[in-house]
Amino acid sequence: MMPFPGRGMGQKIASRRALLLRTLAIAGLCALLFTLIVKLVLLRTSAQDISTLKTREQARVETAAGMLEYRLEILEMVTLFLSRAPAVKQAAQAAQASWEAGSLPRVEALFLALMDSRDSYAQVRLLDEQGRERVRVERAGTTAVPAATLQDKSGRYYVQDIAELAAGEVYLSPLDLNIENFLIEVPYRPMLRAGTPLFDRHGERRGSLVINFDATTLLDRLRQILGGTTRPMLLNWQGDWLVGPAEQEWGFMFGTPGAFARRHPDAWQTMREQGSGHVSTDEGLLTYSTVTPLSPGHLSATGSALAFGRSQQRLTHDAYVWRVGALVPGDALPSAALLASPVRRLVYLLGLAVTLLVSGATTWLFAMRREAQRQARQEAYRHRQITDHLAEGLLVVDRQGEIEEANPEAERLLVWRREALLGEHARRVMPSLWEQCDRFQGITASGEPYRSDQVSFVRRDGAHLPVDVSAAPLRHQGDVSAIIVAFSDITERLQQERAIRHLAYHDTLTGLPNRRLLLERLELAMAACRRHRRSMALIFLDLDHFKAINDTHGHEAGDALLKEVAKRLLQVTRETDVVSRQGGDEFVILLGELHAPEDAARVAQLLLARLGDPLTIGDATLPIGASIGAALYPEDGDSADTLMKAADAAMYRAKQAGRHRYCVSGDRPRELPRDLTPQAGQ
Repeated sequence: MMPFPGRGMGQKIASRRALLLRTLAIAGLCALLFTLIVKLVLLRTSAQDISTLKTREQARVETAAGMLEYRLEILEMVTLFLSRAPAVKQAAQAAQASWEAGSLPRVEALFLALMDSRDSYAQVRLLDEQGRERVRVERAGTTAVPAATLQDKSGRYYVQDIAELAAGEVYLSPLDLNIENFLIEVPYRPMLRAGTPLFDRHGERRGSLVINFDATTLLDRLRQILGGTTRPMLLNWQGDWLVGPAEQEWGFMFGTPGAFARRHPDAWQTMREQGSGHVSTDEGLLTYSTVTPLSPGHLSATGSALAFGRSQQRLTHDAYVWRVGALVPGDALPSAALLASPVRRLVYLLGLAVTLLVSGATTWLFAMRREAQRQARQEAYRHRQITDHLAEGLLVVDRQGEIEEANPEAERLLVWRREALLGEHARRVMPSLWEQCDRFQGITASGEPYRSDQVSFVRRDGAHLPVDVSAAPLRHQGDVSAIIVAFSDITERLQQERAIRHLAYHDTLTGLPNRRLLLERLELAMAACRRHRRSMALIFLDLDHFKAINDTHGHEAGDALLKEVAKRLLQVTRETDVVSRQGGDEFVILLGELHAPEDAARVAQLLLARLGDPLTIGDATLPIGASIGAALYPEDGDSADTLMKAADAAMYRAKQAGRHRYCVSGDRPRELPRDLTPQAGQ
């Protein structure tokens, strides 16, 4: 029987159809597997990119937060320093009735000098206890305003808030818009007010010192740090926009407070509960950190948007906080979409073609291996990028004390090339830290970090470098394998601290100790004399006719004369004596450990003789004369106050007797002996 010719053809067609279906099924399965692999890779890459993005944005936000806190800390320090300046303290001791316009030239001069050195200071004011301006220096023109334009600021909330502070406390107002003539100034001018009350020696409040800080430059710097593809933001403690969308900035000044808090309540709640981190909003990824503008012990208040409003409550340093942040828009975030770009589409199609030709297992293993290598390279690159761009020096020290790794900043600070630094023992670079072996042993044993700002490293040239150092353990599989030492140069900070200390204890014109340092030395000298039963003397010296020299030859000539007087006084006295300037043309000299009471009169004679030589400035010859009063310890007083009063009274008796005389307390005024006069010396 002949086979049916159509059956074989049908089976063949069916077999081909099944093969085609199996081929399509396998191809589809391979394509699906490949697609899933690619999608997982993209998700993982996206997660890593987002993690890197978060790290970078958090570093930028922390930098911005640190900048804000540093600038505001300087403002608080300057406010406190200014309130303790001799000119301001002397004004506070004066009766309020003497605070008339133009009667405080030293305060005006001090304020003008401050304005010359601080571009962000818009105004500096001295207010009396009723809140009326007595001195005001403005940035515009950098001059003291005329008396006719001085204003009554008693109705402003910050004046009322400052009046409630105790001595030594500093007030920092909310950051809001400046109000002039009862209206918000246009264009908008962000303003902070720092102030502190002034008290006399009896503890009575005599007024306030207020600095208006123009925050425009500060906020521009914030935008510069957080700018680029991100949107910078700054919120106050109530969730109001200080920096943000232009249409919503400063809304609380116009009756719409808490704009951010109302628009993003969940994000705001998270930001209030956690000091720093990341939150996702409908607009993108927000990275934030908390700024604490106030130093501990200082105060702020809620303020008021009204010209004459009052603060509702006071705020301590932990309640008065800002939130600084950077928003990465959603369309700028790393994406895991398969066809997000032409490059991704091309890679996907090529990979799919390879997958269809090669077995899925081989393709998958190869892809995973390549992915692992890429991740390793990316991690190594990211690690190197982070360490290379750190603003701090970074050293990795193994358990034996040898340096394993160093970043470029460490090379720069220590003047070592990385190749030469690797393998050196830590005691060569950080001897003072390494000698404290228990520090390193404690870190390796307990895993606890160590931090200090009283350590110096040694550079390759042998110079010592003061640093702020922190050391933390580096773990490998749970064990401490090395120590990471991060350090930064604090030379400039130490210089600034020394300069501030010098300004607090010395006269800016002559460089002599001021009244504050004199009183400290006087107390020490009296204690030493009591202990060893010795005598000492205090000499008050007041230049004769100094005002006439200022009026005739100008203040520059007067300043030159004061410097020359200081120089001559130092030439006459011993190194152990203290020559100080109290202000104006008044000098006080502390003579410690006299051999005999007559030594005070002898020194007074030598001072008059040395000051008798005239001073030539340009074409002018300026005579120098002085009236001197001296008081002995313990004969004329056993306390600093009584001794200074006795010397001051003796000086005035010498001046009343005809000037260019000296007078020892308890004796009559005397002229300079003839053998010591300048004519006799000639």
